[in-house]
Amino acid sequence: TIRYVSHTGSNTPPYTTWATAADSIMECINISVFGDTIYVANGTYKEQVVMIPGLSLIGAGMDSCVIDSQDLITSSSSRAVEVTDSCILSGFHIIVYSNPDLGRGIWADLGNGNNLVTYNIVTNGISGISAGYNTEVYNNIISGNRIGIYVINSNALVRKNNIYMDYLGGTGIHIEAFDFSYTPLIDSNYIVTVGD
Repeated sequence: TIRYVSHTGSNTPPYTTWATAADSIMECINISVFGDTIYVANGTYKEQVVMIPGLSLIGAGMDSCVIDSQDLITSSSSRAVEVTDSCILSGFHIIVYSNPDLGRGIWADLGNGNNLVTYNIVTNGISGISAGYNTEVYNNIISGNRIGIYVINSNALVRKNNIYMDYLGGTGIHIEAFDFSYTPLIDSNYIVTVGD
């Protein structure tokens, strides 16, 4: 099912037209099932987003479709967007917090799943994008985070991202694993840093 989110819709379930679109991303996700696609119109959505398996969440564009979790982040483990098994996340500007002291931007399932995280901007968190298992992180812009992209226990493909590190002592791409069974691929990323 294709569903819609917009501040100009009537907020009438099952949100299957722009006219009846949900006012909140999570309201729409809460009635969705594996295989659904949600299109999100321009605007600012002040919420934390927890995706379900098999969901495609497509924003209207990284310049005009904003997920703002600044007022909701309460700890270093808080996440602006959680991506789980077999998901696509694309077309958002995600503002995690007011500075890189709290919160995580996009947390792509560290346990399982084949996810695609692409064409997003992520700003102001401890980590911009955390990529687990077989997540593909492609063509995103990450700025103002302590860690740009965090790859842990993962066969992730991290490709053609732009990472701007203005946090002294920060890390553009951090790779770690509990054993030697993982083979992430880091390819053609552009990193600007004030430190190492």
